[in-house]
Amino acid sequence: MEYAEFLDSKRIVTRPSGVSVHSGGIHPMLFPFQRDIVRWALRLGKACIFADCGLGKGQPPESKVLTPAGWKEIGLLHTGDTVIASDGKGYNVSGVYHKSARDTYRIFFSDRKSFVVDDDHFTY
Repeated sequence: MEYAEFLDSKRIVTRPSGVSVHSGGIHPMLFPFQRDIVRWALRLGKACIFADCGLGKGQPPESKVLTPAGWKEIGLLHTGDTVIASDGKGYNVSGVYHKSARDTYRIFFSDRKSFVVDDDHFTY
């Protein structure tokens, strides 16, 4: 079996059950790539977005992030600070975008791992 054929055999095809939203209907504070992701998820209807670090997932300011000097609250970070990413390397913070106070939710997975997101990133 060729690799492309293997990938095609793993593809899950579902009929979209969501809603179509014009890009103007998505919050203007999102970056264009974030608006595209949100439109995709809304159109599909049953979708979950697992985006990498730095894509605006709304962590509470007291959440901890690893830095070369140890754990630090996200709300205390500044542009230019260094954080440790999932690959173990240090990366500079390229921007800090403060949000107003909002509700947050702890989401649990079947392996008992969890994370916290704000209400803009949780649909129930």
